[in-house]
Amino acid sequence: MPTIEARITGVQKDEGTGWYRIATDHDKVKRLDTKHEPKAREALALKKSGDPAVIEYTPNPRYDETTGRTYQNNYYERAVAQSSNGGGSDEIPVTPAVSRRTNPGDAWRISLAAGAKLAVATLPLLPADQRDLESQFRLAQWWGRKLFFTPQPENEGGFGNTASGISDFDGGEHDLDSYNYGDDDIPFGNP
Repeated sequence: MPTIEARITGVQKDEGTGWYRIATDHDKVKRLDTKHEPKAREALALKKSGDPAVIEYTPNPRYDETTGRTYQNNYYERAVAQSSNGGGSDEIPVTPAVSRRTNPGDAWRISLAAGAKLAVATLPLLPADQRDLESQFRLAQWWGRKLFFTPQPENEGGFGNTASGISDFDGGEHDLDSYNYGDDDIPFGNP
């Protein structure tokens, strides 16, 4: 198991993920992660002492297919102080949860999956001659576009008039009726 000699300069819990982030002053291994609170408390005690420590960690590279990048994850295992004086608080600071924006490709797949569920749910409402797989797929795509391009409500008290327009990737506002899907895109007419 690899080791480094470094000082632990910070220990924080990411409230959104539950991971403890351990910062070091090492020139290459700047951050170590753990999900185990006892390990985080051990690291916090070493931070409070301010003494150099021998830190064992497990490197775990992760390739992200979405971005094409490889990330080096380093997991904190244990550490031993080279000397000790202690002191300070035993509370681990908590970082507030940060929401992450969904990748547009993932957002489309989520919308299409929801659209497929809605297409199957509305299948009994379709005329008998439009219950084939191709019609279901067109309906799923229609629902997917409807869900994908519907903007989040701006007012916090309620939903207001959310069907008044949609946003697409370029940030422009468009009226839903202005989209020309064609007669073949929607497998049933307006009631």
